[in-house]
Amino acid sequence: MPGVTRGAGGRICGAPARPPVNPLEIREVRLFREDELPAELAMGMTDMLDAARRGGEPVFE
Repeated sequence: MPGVTRGAGGRICGAPARPPVNPLEIREVRLFREDELPAELAMGMTDMLDAARRGGEPVFE
């Protein structure tokens, strides 16, 4: 079965208005400083993060 991974960007506007449907899905969410990011991400996600941080047109692999 093929898999699909998507990345999305957005602005943070404040605290969530309601809790998640399944609180077990979200254990920890936070922003990371540049020096906290690992050099290599799991499952080939480094390319995807780099493309998202560059901005511009979508990247299809």
